[in-house]
Amino acid sequence: MKRKKIVLSLVIYGLAHLLVDCMCAAIVFRIRSNKVPEVSSFVYLTILYNVLAFGLQPIVGFVVDYFRLPKLASVLGLIFVVISTCFFIDFPLVAIIIAGIGNAFFHIGGGIVALNLIPKKAIAVGVFVAPGAIGLLIGSQIGKSLNFEIWPFVVISFVLSILIFLAEKPKIDYKLKLQRESEQKNFNILLLLVLITITIRSFVGSLVVFPWNISVLSSVGLAVSVAFGKAAGGIIGDKFGWRKISIGTLILSIPLLVLGMRVPLFGMFGIFLFNFTMPITLVLISNIIPGRPGFAFGLNCFALLLGFILAIVGRRQFQGDMLYLSLVVLLSSFVLYYGFSFYSKISN
Repeated sequence: MKRKKIVLSLVIYGLAHLLVDCMCAAIVFRIRSNKVPEVSSFVYLTILYNVLAFGLQPIVGFVVDYFRLPKLASVLGLIFVVISTCFFIDFPLVAIIIAGIGNAFFHIGGGIVALNLIPKKAIAVGVFVAPGAIGLLIGSQIGKSLNFEIWPFVVISFVLSILIFLAEKPKIDYKLKLQRESEQKNFNILLLLVLITITIRSFVGSLVVFPWNISVLSSVGLAVSVAFGKAAGGIIGDKFGWRKISIGTLILSIPLLVLGMRVPLFGMFGIFLFNFTMPITLVLISNIIPGRPGFAFGLNCFALLLGFILAIVGRRQFQGDMLYLSLVVLLSSFVLYYGFSFYSKISN
């Protein structure tokens, strides 16, 4: 594809990603603001949403890969999420279920396209995933404000759905490349190592809570740091090498996150570096499982879910414990380094 068409597709899918995550966050926070249902039930609804939005993605990815319809999956995701906004007041459970399913469909469809705009590179998928952090921030503020108008979401979703269908679809290689039995074990080990790294990143990211993050301005700073980190990770990783950038930024983020408990600027820069690995691991899994981009994208998100669940289980004990979390990030860097060593051998 020509550069202009790649940029146009990234703009369309990036805006759609921002919108989907914005609507989903607005629904979740509006349910909490309405105090419908009870607080304990709200926690369970939030967990259910994440289980559906992230846990369904490997299944959705497998199905979309089989039928080879990523554009349709993206548009269906948008439609489901818009429909969910009609139920969040009277039927919060229904809203959460529909929003979670819609989120899964959109991410798989958009993820497949992003992974193939510039094949085997992290730059496009990094730009695609980056706006999600901004969407979550905007949606959370809309939900908390109680000023939730549905019609703007409907109009914007309709326009973006048309643009998605009109945008040129990149060439997507769905041909399975079977490995020799002697090589399959190495591929399985590599995949496991990368998924462990993603799970750890999600676990740590869910438990790093800065005491100074008590205002909208600080939340904006952190959301921008996450978004720019994901985008920069793809760009810089492609230019200077995935292993060097991934390991380097993970290790550099440790002292910054520790100091960031007291100094906001250090915390934001630490979060920025911590998110560099996101697009790199996405493409890495896609390269490990060629011919199944949707399933590969879904596995990445399933690992994020595992990290989120582990964080919920360990929240009371480990939230804000920067010594423990620093050691976990360091462990993650060693696991990823070992994974890249495997990847180099297999690639050669």
